[in-house]
Order: sequence, then structure tokens, then C-alpha cells
Amino acid sequence: MKPLLAVSSVVLGDGEVLMVHQRNAADPHPIWGLPGGMVEDGELSDRAAAREVAEECGLKVGPPTRLLAVVQFPVPATLTALYFAFERPRGQDLTPADPDGDVLEAAWVPVGQALARLADFPLAVMREPATACLREPGGPVRYWTWPDGPDGRTMVI
Repeated sequence: MKPLLAVSSVVLGDGEVLMVHQRNAADPHPIWGLPGGMVEDGELSDRAAAREVAEECGLKVGPPTRLLAVVQFPVPATLTALYFAFERPRGQDLTPADPDGDVLEAAWVPVGQALARLADFPLAVMREPATACLREPGGPVRYWTWPDGPDGRTMVI
């Protein structure tokens, strides 16, 4: 099975982070998360992250300021997710136009409140890296794998 590549965007500024309230067919109820999605064939991952912010939130961001995390897990194909940091753009309104129809709204959320919202995210493979990126956006780049640690638990490097 072909490996999959996904991106998530951590757009920070003024003590707030950009979040999306979304619901796809597999979700029993809407959840809050970071903007992101799948990288398209032939697309560079940093450009995919910026495209997802534009589609899901209606914002044009500049180039990413850094790579925050790399996550891998089997779903059944191996999925690799890259978490990129972006600066908050100025002078733009949030106008979601998600072509997938999953995003219900986009909002700037204080980081503390965003961490509380992410606590309800049902998938640890997405919740834990996103939370770490918000708690320490200037920290080292981290790598997560599920469930391949030496004792069968999550490994974080």
C-alpha cells in the first residue's frame, strides 16, 4: 500500500492559535483541531500546509518559519504527518471555503483554550503532537511513532 503524507499547520500570533471546528463522516460529533490535510501528488509539503490554511480558513500565510514535528503511524498504510509553524497573517478575515466540506468554522483561540480543546481530540496520534507543538513552539523538532517504541508504546525522539 502506498505511504500517505499529511500536514498540519500551527499558525501562531498574539497569544492565539488558528483552529478549525470540523466534522467528517467518521466523526460522531464536531471536533476542534489544527488546519491540515493530505499532500497532493507532486505537491511540496510546506505548500500543502499553506494551501490547507487557505482552504480551511481563507488565510494566505507566508512560508513556514520552522518544522515542529514529524509523526508516523500505520492506518493501514504508513501515514507521515509534518507539523509546520507559520506566523499569523495580518489584515485578513477568516473565510473558510473547505472543498471537502468538513470545516464548520475557523477561529483564533487563546493557546490555553486551544490546549483544552485539543484535549478532546479523539486520536492520540494527532492530539499529542499538536499539544506538544503548542506548549513549546520554539522547542526541538520531535519525532513520534505509533506503536513502535521498544516496549510497544509510543516513541518520542
